[in-house]
Amino acid sequence: MGKMKTALIIVAIVVMVAIAGSLIYYYVFFRPGIEKAEIKLQEQKFQQEKEIQTQESLDKALKEKEATLESIAKDSALSSCLDQAYKDYSSAWDDAKSNMLKGFQMINDVYNKSWDAECAKRGLAPGSPLPSSIADKLNKELDDQTAEVTKGFDNQIARIEKYYENAKNDCYKNYGK
Repeated sequence: MGKMKTALIIVAIVVMVAIAGSLIYYYVFFRPGIEKAEIKLQEQKFQQEKEIQTQESLDKALKEKEATLESIAKDSALSSCLDQAYKDYSSAWDDAKSNMLKGFQMINDVYNKSWDAECAKRGLAPGSPLPSSIADKLNKELDDQTAEVTKGFDNQIARIEKYYENAKNDCYKNYGK
């Protein structure tokens, strides 16, 4: 029985050493490794959330910048369109004014030639005074032709103004606010 007792004690000691070894291994090596892995996993999750937030912030900033650039481009296109419409308007206005002045010059030249022709018929020097009936007739022709050129100029300006308004409206329709 002594050997049995000794064997039982040895078996009990071996079982206790095995249990103690298992507990030591679990609490000293295995459990801290799991805790470290959990901490590392939490750090990774935190890092991923931080990266997602950063990416979302960057995406939002990029969208805002794109919207701003689009707005600037649209404003620039509108400004260019309006500038071109004004240049066309100004050029057409200058052309109309030039044509009116040429018309007045032509009327004045015809008037002076007609006056001098009437003077020549009467044997007078060019530019001499004419009888009032003839002078009145020539002056009336001058006034009628001047009124006709003025009316044509007014009509042309009205068309230019309408064209300019339409061009501006098109700019606002295509690029506007």
